[in-house]
Amino acid sequence: MTKLKLLIICLVLISFSCTNKKDELTFGDFVEMEKLDRVEMSNNSGTFNLSDKQIQNIKNDLSQMVYDPYISVKVGAINIELLIDGKTYHISSATHGDYIEVHRDIVMKNNSSIGTSEWLYFKTNEVNFDNYKKETQ
Repeated sequence: MTKLKLLIICLVLISFSCTNKKDELTFGDFVEMEKLDRVEMSNNSGTFNLSDKQIQNIKNDLSQMVYDPYISVKVGAINIELLIDGKTYHISSATHGDYIEVHRDIVMKNNSSIGTSEWLYFKTNEVNFDNYKKETQ
């Protein structure tokens, strides 16, 4: 009987861990990244526009960042300006920061998932925005 109880507990834990991943929303679930036209980066290397290749990289990086509705953090050393579908949006982070901060105005999809929050926070997945340097197009 003890083995059966242990098996049931293990199965319950496994099912919870599997379903939590599916419910996580990412930056790409909120923002139409395919409409990203230009990125201006301000980091420890200065302020510059990203090259086309860098824009593809940052699209991938940002799209995978997981939304965390339960946190509020101080950010600010890194500033990123995104031009999406003719509108400008700002992202803030910190050097080696664990989160990015964006205003809710950037949300184009899944609006009901953010409630009344003015500011949204996404886990950076260890992306270091200081690794972006000025390149020639």
